[in-house]
Amino acid sequence: MATLVVAALVVLVATAGVVTAAGSTTVSITSRTDTVDVSETTTFEVVLESADGGVGVYSLDVALSDPSVATISGVEFGGSPNLTESNVEAGSANVRAARADTADTGPVTVLTVTVRGERAGSTNLSVTVNALGDEQGIDYDVTGTSGASLTVSEANSASGGGDAPDRGGGGGSALGEDPSGEVEVVDATLLNETVATDAGVVARVDLANNDPVRGIVSLNLTANGSTVTERSVAVAASTERTVFLRHEFDRPGTYEVSVNGVALGAVSVTAEATPTRTGTTTPGQTTDSATVSPNTTTDDTVTPADAERPETAGDGDRSPSARDGSGFGLFVTVVSVLVSGLLLRRV
Repeated sequence: MATLVVAALVVLVATAGVVTAAGSTTVSITSRTDTVDVSETTTFEVVLESADGGVGVYSLDVALSDPSVATISGVEFGGSPNLTESNVEAGSANVRAARADTADTGPVTVLTVTVRGERAGSTNLSVTVNALGDEQGIDYDVTGTSGASLTVSEANSASGGGDAPDRGGGGGSALGEDPSGEVEVVDATLLNETVATDAGVVARVDLANNDPVRGIVSLNLTANGSTVTERSVAVAASTERTVFLRHEFDRPGTYEVSVNGVALGAVSVTAEATPTRTGTTTPGQTTDSATVSPNTTTDDTVTPADAERPETAGDGDRSPSARDGSGFGLFVTVVSVLVSGLLLRRV
């Protein structure tokens, strides 16, 4: 694989030309929970928020700020790529994939990372996008990335026990202290109004805690009056936090979406299934394909309360050669086109 990538770069130097970007998008890390007990695992998804033409090629680095608190134990590739390469260590994961086949529009999960709690404490997860292209190999203009955080607690620290994911009810003992700050839902926005059944609807929720102590708020994402995602979110003292709630619908139709009773509008879900194969890459392994798509995820960014809240950022004609099964020659071409676009922007 490494030789193949080098060969692609050689082709790039000889044939580099102007490549039109697939479009602008952001990439974020999302999770169903931001707390886990020691020795337990949870998963984080790396999500391209606004696909236009799907995702066919990607090269990503995911890193933990404190590997002594939690470690990366495995990754799963999104989009069933035909060619993959990965290097997983305790504090980081480096992945490359080509010839993936994902949903063409909406949020797209390109990678799922499994993280294990090692000792009590907190750590952050960040993502670096080295390359990201659509299914024709044309690179996206990535305008920003956002990470996630994980709090690891001692096992059985929550009164009455219970599972680590989505501890609800505002119980602070599960997080190691007794919070009493009042968390306010400042704003909630529906980020996509039309999705396929194999994609996800995303709601952005802006939270604020103006009290001098940490607080917890329970968030409920509902569709046609039924709860589809629920979790508790901790917000540090005098801090604002932006959370992205995501849910995949199993059936097509029109759904009225709300967060904590605040109507966000209607989302139209169309029937469009993406064939997938599944597999898991463990540290030191390379696999030919893998994919994962949990039904609900969340993502967050944290800023001081007196700082500005961060702003959020149709198929076109497809080239027959992008999916014609021509093998390694096509991979070299796709990677060459993608990297050429990235290097041209850096010159």
